[in-house]
Amino acid sequence: METDYGVAGPAFVEKLMTRLDRASSFANRAQRVLKNSEPMADLSYDGQVSRVLDRFVLAAAAGEMATEFGLTGWREGEALKAARDLFIIWLEARDLDTQAEVAAALERTRCYVQAHPENFVRLGQHDGHEADGWRDAEWIYVRPACWKRIHGADGHDQAARLHRSAGSLRSQQGEGLQFRMGREVEGRPRVYAVRASAVLEA
Repeated sequence: METDYGVAGPAFVEKLMTRLDRASSFANRAQRVLKNSEPMADLSYDGQVSRVLDRFVLAAAAGEMATEFGLTGWREGEALKAARDLFIIWLEARDLDTQAEVAAALERTRCYVQAHPENFVRLGQHDGHEADGWRDAEWIYVRPACWKRIHGADGHDQAARLHRSAGSLRSQQGEGLQFRMGREVEGRPRVYAVRASAVLEA
């Protein structure tokens, strides 16, 4: 080990430069193994998870290539397994939402908005009745009281977090889940702003 320390890196780069045509196939294999293995198959992949996955894929692919080059002393597949195990540990620490949970939350919002479109007033208009919220071309703005009716008093925060993990919730600075309306709405109330394309399309 002492005689090999620091030697593998330059040797790896030297061999890699003559086998660049194989790099993409190693990376594709690593991505398939990591992303499609349990318990990852049903997870909702947000931007951070995708970026971290890319780094584990890179490490796994490099490890497998180094093994093929005879630089590690490992058996084929060991680098993939190690990267997969570490990725799972990281995922479990994140307490990620499943695709089914995200889809169910979006469906509840979608069903309500599509059943009561008249309750969401176009920004800049007001017909005198107490609306469930507002809408414009890109967003549906749901009042907190309505949001609780849709998702339940005990589940409304979790529902908002699920919408956010799907990239369908607009919030402002920090970790808050609500969005403060602009000056076109009297009092500038806080609402849950949901991407219109997520709830107006089947």
